[in-house]
Amino acid sequence: MKILFPFSIIIALVLFCSSCIKKECRLAGFPEFELPVTLSPALDTFKIGDTMSISSIFEDVVYERASGQWYTLQDINFFPETAIIRLDTLDVLDSFSDFDIIVSEEYDYYLFQYSSGRKALIGEYNYENNTYSLEYQLVPKKKGLYYLRHGSGISVLGEGQEFEGQCCKKKTIYTYSKLNEGGDNNVDFLLQSLDTSYIVYVYPRRDTKFHAAGGYCFYVTE
Repeated sequence: MKILFPFSIIIALVLFCSSCIKKECRLAGFPEFELPVTLSPALDTFKIGDTMSISSIFEDVVYERASGQWYTLQDINFFPETAIIRLDTLDVLDSFSDFDIIVSEEYDYYLFQYSSGRKALIGEYNYENNTYSLEYQLVPKKKGLYYLRHGSGISVLGEGQEFEGQCCKKKTIYTYSKLNEGGDNNVDFLLQSLDTSYIVYVYPRRDTKFHAAGGYCFYVTE
C-alpha cells in the first residue's frame, strides 16, 4: 500500500530543512567556543584603590575547541556574566560591595540581583564591524582574598541565533573563557579558601570549573 503525503507537508519539510543555514554539519557533538578575556594588570596582589581592567574583544570568527575549527558567529548573545566572591570568609553570596564598578555608558552591562540574593554583572557584548567587545573596571575597597569569574551564561541558541556548520537540531552551546591567554590566573589561591568546596570540588576540576569560567584569584591589601 502506498502512503501519499499531502503536498503541503512536503513543502513544510523542505522549508524546515532549508531554514538551517549550515552548508554541512561539521560538529559531532555540542560546540564549545573559546572567548578571549584579559584582566590587567595580571597581578596576584592589588592594593585598595588600584584599578583592575577586564576586557573581552574578539572578531566574530571564533575558535571551537572540540573540532579545532573556526566558525563565523554573527551577533550571538553570549550572555556574559561576572561574579566575585571573597574566599577568606564564609556565608557570603557575592562580594561586589567590596568594589567600585566602572562601566562605560556604551556597554549594556550592569549589576543584577538574582532571586537567591546573589549579585552578578550581566548584560551583552557590543557587536559592531564583525567584532564583539565588552570592557569594565573594578576598584577594590576592602582587603581580602577574592575569586573573580568572567564567563558566559549561554547554554542554548535562541531564535535566529544560528551559524554556518551547526547541525539543525543541535541548539546547545558551550563557551570557554580563555583568560589572559590561558595563564594559571593564581588558581592555587583556591587552596587557601575557608570554604572547603573550592578545595575539594573546584580545584581538582580546575580546567572545567575555574579556567573555563574565566577564573582569577587575587589578594587585596591596604
